[in-house]
Amino acid sequence: MIGGAPIPTIPLTPENARLRVVNGPAAGRVFLVDKMRLVVGRGDPTAVVVDIDLTECELGSPPMVSRWHAELQWIDGELRVVDLGSINGTFVDGNRLDAQTAKVPSAPVPLNAGSRLKLANVELEVIRHED
Repeated sequence: MIGGAPIPTIPLTPENARLRVVNGPAAGRVFLVDKMRLVVGRGDPTAVVVDIDLTECELGSPPMVSRWHAELQWIDGELRVVDLGSINGTFVDGNRLDAQTAKVPSAPVPLNAGSRLKLANVELEVIRHED
C-alpha cells in the first residue's frame, strides 16, 4: 500500500507480456507476446512457420511439442491460450486444455502474469516486462 491506497496492478498488455522458458536447454529464454495471435510450436523453415519456435527448448528426442501446438490470443485486452489439437497436450497451471478431437482447438483459457504454461514437456511462465 502507498499512503493507505493499494498498489495498482499493472495489467498484461501486448507491450509488456512475455513468455519465459522455465526448464530444459533454453531455460531463461524469453519470447515476446506482442501480436494479436501467435502460433507456438516447432518450426521447420522449409515447411512450418510459427511465431514462437520451441524447437531449441525441447528436452530430448523425439520432439514432443507439435508443429502447431498452441495459439496465444489477445481477446478483449486479455491474453488467452488455445490448444490446437496437439498430441501431448497444453496445460495451464497444471490443468490440461481439452481439445474436442485431434486437430480441433480447445476453448481459450485466460493467462495472467505468473501463469505456468506447459506445452508437452516445455514449461513456460507468463511474465510482465517492466522497464
